[in-house]
Amino acid sequence: MKIIDAHWEKRNLGVKCSEIIIENDDSLQDLKKIDLNNSNYYVVKIPTGKIDYIEYFTNKGFYFFETISELCLDINNYILPSKYTRFDSNINYNKIINANLNNLENELKKGIFKTDRIALDNFFGIKFSAKRYFNWILDEIKNEAEVFELLYNNEPIGFFTLKKIDEITYYNFLAGMYDSNLSFGLGFSIITKPIEEISLRNGKYLTVQISSNNLAVSRLYSSFGFIQNNISYIMIKHLLK
Repeated sequence: MKIIDAHWEKRNLGVKCSEIIIENDDSLQDLKKIDLNNSNYYVVKIPTGKIDYIEYFTNKGFYFFETISELCLDINNYILPSKYTRFDSNINYNKIINANLNNLENELKKGIFKTDRIALDNFFGIKFSAKRYFNWILDEIKNEAEVFELLYNNEPIGFFTLKKIDEITYYNFLAGMYDSNLSFGLGFSIITKPIEEISLRNGKYLTVQISSNNLAVSRLYSSFGFIQNNISYIMIKHLLK
């Protein structure tokens, strides 16, 4: 079991936040020793099958919010679906450096992410979600992650990120399409272009995390052959102080 003081959420959300990550070999008795009144906002991540933990946290005033699936693709087995071929050839991408992040920040502020845990929470909403995502990107850049802007006929339509996990594995921790008519129907590029970049680096695996609240994106990744590696239940609780 891991108990994390998510201090960065004070900056992002204006509240003291704690994350509790349950592991498969944890004991429910150990969990009962934890004081659940030290933060304003709790996020609990529970492995699948741990129904007794769900029951415990429900009785403590937590409620279920989403499941998070970790997906992985072996890009050596990847074949671009034929229905995307014509459009994909007109899409390219450029790496964004820190000085040129203003456009991405402005697009995030338009509310391009509407199905994540923060955007859907009445305590926070889309404005806080956008701020949180942008700060997350800045933090990951400091940890050597990279951000790329997607271009269709040289016009910006979206972005993706890459974080190197090991010599052959990359994590696209955040990607999305801009609020533009140009981006309509081109969402597949958040998959195809990271694959292109990883291939250039002789990488083998692309991993992502998807919320159950975003069914459209879940279907998209499944259509490209991504396989589930892990699933976590997410429960939350707000304590007003």
